[in-house]
Amino acid sequence: MHDVIRDMCLWIACRLDAHKWKFLVQAGYQSSRIPEVGKWRGIRRMSLMQNKIEILNESPNCPDLQTLFLNQNQLKVIHNEFFQFMSGLKVLCFRANRGIKELSVGISKLVSLEYIDLSYTGIRQLPAELNALENLKCLKLEYLLDGIKIPRGLISVEEMKSLDHLNELSVSVTSDFALERILSAEMLHIGLHTFKGSKQLNILSLVNFKCLNYIQLSKCERLEEVKTEWNITGARAPTQIQIPVIEPQPCFQSLVKVYISGCSRLREITWLILAPNLRHFIVIDCHKMEEIINEVKLKQVAGMVGSLSPFAKLKSLYLQYLPGLKSIYRNALPLPYMKDIHVYACPKLKRLPLNSNNARRNEIRIHGKERW
Repeated sequence: MHDVIRDMCLWIACRLDAHKWKFLVQAGYQSSRIPEVGKWRGIRRMSLMQNKIEILNESPNCPDLQTLFLNQNQLKVIHNEFFQFMSGLKVLCFRANRGIKELSVGISKLVSLEYIDLSYTGIRQLPAELNALENLKCLKLEYLLDGIKIPRGLISVEEMKSLDHLNELSVSVTSDFALERILSAEMLHIGLHTFKGSKQLNILSLVNFKCLNYIQLSKCERLEEVKTEWNITGARAPTQIQIPVIEPQPCFQSLVKVYISGCSRLREITWLILAPNLRHFIVIDCHKMEEIINEVKLKQVAGMVGSLSPFAKLKSLYLQYLPGLKSIYRNALPLPYMKDIHVYACPKLKRLPLNSNNARRNEIRIHGKERW
């Protein structure tokens, strides 16, 4: 942000209601210390992001503080006393502080906290004192440096069900076991990230996620196939059976966005047709991807969805760095909501699932290099 624009924003923020909204913004100052304790009094919003702060060892008296950004610092130590007089804090961000290995037990003092972001940190274990945060709505634990241990009784699936205000849990799932542990948390809006556990992922293991609205598969270098098979569990090993004879219906009604990147062994993603309300999907840097919808897999999956109309709600499609991609779908599709198709570095893709009718009717914008 330009300095003049930034100063104007701060001036407007303070002028709007000087008594209600008090801001302190020292972002990108290269400071190694937090502001003096006396400067915290009366502040409601504070941003100290992108500095070089290593230690939080003061006890600021700031009961009015509601938002505190400490992301992208060099934090290593957080003293228990730091949170002692922040009873009104609602938003706390420690994102991208790789040096944080543990969270202070003083976190229990933040009785009003609704949002905490610990993503991209080195935190290894959540403190049991997190139980005291009864108003917590969003806990972000994405892309942790060393993985994380969660004490028994703190935030297991059963405990999550008792957190009445929690409506979003964002966590990177890296193994089959971790995925199984959260399968029954139906009340959450969940984003599935970075699955690295095996060569295969049975996507129907997620079918009980009634509020699953976003799936991200990133850098799943071992993943070769996303399967669509119903399983019966309870025996020593899952037993695969034929799809039951029931009224066909789509499996992922709430899924609206899919992001797939760095899955270098994945060849197709036919399972996407199980998401009838999919709005956006992005596929990047999947070197062996040959087709989006495979004809053989399509016949297997079609029995689950009844009348087949792939991507009926799709608005945007983004394909990049897919050197082996030859096909999206064998036939033209109606695509009544499609607005944008982006294709970059997909030299073998010669045809889009369009014809003169749907392209003319929808005024679809196609983005790509002129040579392609």
